[in-house]
Amino acid sequence: MMDTTTSKSIQAAPSACFNIDEAAQQLRIGRTKVYDLIKDGRLASIKIGRRRVVPAAAIHALVERLYGAALVA
Repeated sequence: MMDTTTSKSIQAAPSACFNIDEAAQQLRIGRTKVYDLIKDGRLASIKIGRRRVVPAAAIHALVERLYGAALVA
């Protein structure tokens, strides 16, 4: 018999890396802009086999740089 009085909450671990589509969603921009940021060297990415992924830390670093630049301007 199954105990229904206790429930366990299962939470997914935060992603360490995002694919291009996920990175675009995180930044609320298009895929093309993500590729432009990578090409310009403003957003770090990693190539794993044929896949290109963006570390979560790279997204946070980009936002911090943009936020810092906005405060100075």
